[in-house]
Amino acid sequence: MVESSGADAKKELGNTEFKKGNYVAAIKHYGEALDIAPSEQILSNRAMAYIACKEYKAAVDDCKAAIRINPEFARVYKRLFKAQLALGNIDPAKEALELAVKLDPNDATNKRDQDALSTVVHQQSMIDKFNSEADQDHIRAVGYCDSILTNCPASVFHICLKCEQLLKAYKLKEANEFSSELMKRPDTCNVPLIMAWCGRIKIYAGSDVIG
Repeated sequence: MVESSGADAKKELGNTEFKKGNYVAAIKHYGEALDIAPSEQILSNRAMAYIACKEYKAAVDDCKAAIRINPEFARVYKRLFKAQLALGNIDPAKEALELAVKLDPNDATNKRDQDALSTVVHQQSMIDKFNSEADQDHIRAVGYCDSILTNCPASVFHICLKCEQLLKAYKLKEANEFSSELMKRPDTCNVPLIMAWCGRIKIYAGSDVIG
């Protein structure tokens, strides 16, 4: 009981900081609560704080840990859906959302999340279409990469795909500008695949500076 009380107090501190928009402080308090008494609720809350900080992989890890504790906890599947979608992991996001809806069919956010998923699935289908030999159109593929990245901002796959399509469309100025943007972003500047594409853009664009 003493451990539970201590964890609850730390959890409430985390909730207070989260509501203020102090997500890093919230993560710290949730971590302290988890050190005292791990629970699916605290892990789920920390996952939401990680999502707010755009630390999507950490959010996925917390969601999976929460599910191991209680696989019937509907809320955590919604947070797993958000994190997986942000990472561009469409199939795992779909699976998480289906489980969330199954466990809590009356959740008011179900329709909104289903619409978001449907939009991403459509965007991906258009990318596949315009990247195919039959309907090849690199300019339109770039446009759909831009669209999908608004919903999947941390998707390494789609970031690299946009780089590829810009080069194939001979949009070297745009490719160089995108590369420079990526090299300034803390979440993308050290990702090996993205760095490789930025290096390729540098070569094709004839630029000495990519960041």
